[in-house]
Amino acid sequence: MMQLMKFSLLILGAFLFVAFGCSKAEEPTTEGGSSATPGATTGKPGTGNGFASVQPIFQKNCAGCHNDASPKKGLALTGYANIMKGSSEGPVIVAGDPDASTLVKALHGKDGIKRMPPAGALPEADIAAIEAWIKAGAKE
Repeated sequence: MMQLMKFSLLILGAFLFVAFGCSKAEEPTTEGGSSATPGATTGKPGTGNGFASVQPIFQKNCAGCHNDASPKKGLALTGYANIMKGSSEGPVIVAGDPDASTLVKALHGKDGIKRMPPAGALPEADIAAIEAWIKAGAKE
């Protein structure tokens, strides 16, 4: 029972880390110098549903093989434009539909697609963050 509680807390902690980031980002300002609207997508890690909320996951777990220099299957997971461009086999993201996105299928090892990353599955919190980003429109 104690191990289950520890595991649950570990998963919750990982989710919160991904959802809210590990450091406080400086507040963006508008042209007039005032703070941006709270809760708006700012492009900073851990904020909103923009690409910046998932970019650290791709950088840590995927960019070793799917990088700009030698992207496996033509898929570079190093920046928003590269991800949206897709692979040599076509798009990997269907904005608004994580279940139809090849990237999500690879993260789960579904529909005959090899599970990625090959070293082991991502934590469920990371997969959930990527799915949420896609469901929200896969915005930059």
